[in-house]
Formats: sequence, structure tokens, C-alpha cells
Amino acid sequence: MREQSESARELLLRALAITERAYGLEHPTLADSITNLGIAEASLGRVERATQLLERALRIQREAFGQDNPVTAGAVHNLATMYAKLGDFERAVPLLERALELDRESLGATHPDLVNTLTNLGQIYLNTGEVERARRCFVESIEILEGAFDEDHPGLVDSLSGLAMIHALDGDYERSFAQHERALSIAETKLGPDSLEVALALLAFGQDLARAGELERGIRSLERAAAFVDTLDSAERSLISSTLAALYIERGDVAQARPLLERLAALPEGDDDRTAAEALARLAALELQARDGERARRYVERARARVTGEDPLLLGQLDLSLARALTLTGEAPARAELDALLSSARERLARAGPEGAAALEELEAWARAVK
Repeated sequence: MREQSESARELLLRALAITERAYGLEHPTLADSITNLGIAEASLGRVERATQLLERALRIQREAFGQDNPVTAGAVHNLATMYAKLGDFERAVPLLERALELDRESLGATHPDLVNTLTNLGQIYLNTGEVERARRCFVESIEILEGAFDEDHPGLVDSLSGLAMIHALDGDYERSFAQHERALSIAETKLGPDSLEVALALLAFGQDLARAGELERGIRSLERAAAFVDTLDSAERSLISSTLAALYIERGDVAQARPLLERLAALPEGDDDRTAAEALARLAALELQARDGERARRYVERARARVTGEDPLLLGQLDLSLARALTLTGEAPARAELDALLSSARERLARAGPEGAAALEELEAWARAVK
């Protein structure tokens, strides 16, 4: 799979070079070639490089057609998706909201082409704790598709899974599981049992099973998803592996989790750096549980080196992990150094939404314990 993606990328690079020689570096004809190359880079896990290409494609389109021309909606959406993959939701949300406005103006309020943007926006709202806004996006996308097509249209899968996750957050697991099962059935029937959509539906279902306290069923769902590993793009493969590792850790099965995390941590630099950093952060946490401060510190330093851009949640967690590691190394850190790390962690986690708030509680409990 990766070899095919690399070959496709090489062909796209050559095609772009030919187009640039023929038209120059700023001609609107370039936008499609640049976008296709960006998507290819993203499929290989090179999200930073993909983002740079998609920023260029959008700039070219806006200069050629105007800031608010509906022609730019697709480029806006693509770039927002890359920002979301980087965890940069502050930049992703305004772009997706603008893409949705442009599509509504040009296509109408119930056009099926709105669904992709609505679903992606719903996922980001869910990630940032804006549950009601996420719910509205998923419900609207489901209503659009059910109004335009059959009730088992494959485009429903992502929105049904998203709405199911919201029901789980509400504590309504009966409705959550029913929506997950419907999404999985549609994906298997309409897209095939070996499709990416089936793997992602299993991932979402597994997460909510674990949230409901059915950890073993959740792990089995994730293990089914992990069986798709050879057919998935880098980003999806990494997401499934990291989630499964987290469930193994929750079960107390570190021996199962560690190899998954080590593989993710060993991803080549530039290939899904954020996932590698998250895996290294989890490995640091395991060493902290084992009270090996020196190994934990090394994992934290490697994780920091893989963080690209501003990522307040991950960087805040790493600040806290480093503070904890330093207190376990046998060489007590200077109080000023410890206070600086905790201050940095507090500032970052305060900007990181609901997950940041939970991490802040952990920080304050630990800080009180070591005073």
C-alpha cells in the first residue's frame, strides 16, 4: 500500500513540475495538481507537507477567483481538514464554517455535497467539546442524505458514527449502540467488509463500548479494525493502533500495548509526527508508572522533538510528564525549574478544551502531593 502511494506521489510531483513549466508558478491550473499532491502526502502521513501544499492551492485559487468565490470552497475544506489532522482546530473551524457558507450559497441548504463539510465540522466540534453544535451538524447531514437517497446510503456512515458517539457522551448507550450497528451494517453492505469505512466504524464503536464499561467488547472491535492495517492509509492505521494501545493499557495489559506504541514512535520523521509524539508520551507515562524517571524523561524529550506547531494539549501533558520525571531521577530539580514547567503546563492545558481541563485536574493533584 505504501509503495503504491509513494509511486502515485512521484507521478504527481512530475505532473506538477510539467504544469509549472507550462503555466508558471501562480496559474490557477496548478491548483488541482497541487491539491492532488497534498492529498497524496497526507495519505503517507506527511501532514505538515500536505498542509503547505494545500495552503498554496487555496492562495492561488483566491488570487484567481476572489476570497469568497464558491469555486474556492473545496480548497478551503481540504486545508481545514489538514489543520484538523494537526490538531489546529482554531484554524480549521473558521475555514470549514466558511466552506459550508459558500456551499449553501451556491448549492442550496439541502444539497448532498454539504454533507462532507458538515460531518468534518461535527467531528471537530466533538473534539473541542462543543457537543450540541456537533449534534446539529450530524443530524443535519443525516436528514440531507435520507431526504435525497435511501436510508442505507453509504454517505451516512460517518454521521451515524458521530451521532452515536454523542449519544454515548449523553449516557444513552442503547441509542449509541443502535446507531453504531446501523453505521457498521451500511458500511459492510454498501462499501464492502474490507473497506476503510468499516475499519473506522469499528474504531468508533470500540471507543464507545469501552466508554460504556464494556472494555473487552471494545478491544475486540478495535482488534477487528486492526486487521485492516495493511489496507489503510498511514493516518487511519496509526489512529486504530494508538486507540487499541490505550485500551490495552486501560485493561492493564502493558505487554500488548507497548509493541504498538513502539511501532508508532518509530514512524519516520515527517510521517505523522503527531501520532509518533502521542505514542512517545504514552510510553513516558508507562515509565512514570514504573517510577523510572530517566527513561520517562528520554521519551518526553523525543516526543517534544516530534511535535509540530502549537499543540496545547500534547505540549501541556509533556510539560507535566517532564516535571514528574525530573522528580524521579534522583537529582531533585530546582524549584524554579519545576515551577516553570508547571506554569507552562497550566497555560497550555487551559487552552485545550475538555481534555485539557481533565489534565489540569491531574496536574493540580500531583502538584499538591509533591509540595
